[in-house]
Amino acid sequence: MSAVLRQIGRAARAVDRLRAGQGGSATIEFLIWFPVFVTIFLSSIEAAILLARVTLFERGVELSVRNVRLGIGGIDDTDKLRADICSNVLIIPDCNSDMFLDLRPIDTTTWDFPATNVPCVNREENIDPLIDFTLGNPHELMLVRACIYVNLLFPTTPLGLQIDTDAEGGTRVLASSAFVNEPS
Repeated sequence: MSAVLRQIGRAARAVDRLRAGQGGSATIEFLIWFPVFVTIFLSSIEAAILLARVTLFERGVELSVRNVRLGIGGIDDTDKLRADICSNVLIIPDCNSDMFLDLRPIDTTTWDFPATNVPCVNREENIDPLIDFTLGNPHELMLVRACIYVNLLFPTTPLGLQIDTDAEGGTRVLASSAFVNEPS
């Protein structure tokens, strides 16, 4: 019986030593704060890359519309326009195959614009995107709309979870521009 009491006493002293010791306290704080900092870090990377893709896509559309407006580069069909846009947007993979383009005239007497929802390529089906492409007549106001899906890098971060995505984890990036055809 005295051996059992001695074992209990040793165990009680060991527990007291562990309770009084400061070793491992930094580990506990690290385990609490590390996920918070990693989440903030990954969300900021996701936001920065998504912002860069959106900005470069809009810039690519604007530069290509400028080329069409000025007649530079011989852009006279959808494949050339798509290639010109994608040559300015290097940060979006599969740009040529995933982009929807719509180029249509706007009637300046009624100012009847198309629906605000720009259609986008459905990446779940292997189909060619629907494209309405006509360069228009002289002095005609033309509206260019482009839509592409880009994949998120970290879709499970709080930022990634709040962004609407398709089944493949991509989100829509939209760009539009307008120009008036110069007389030839």
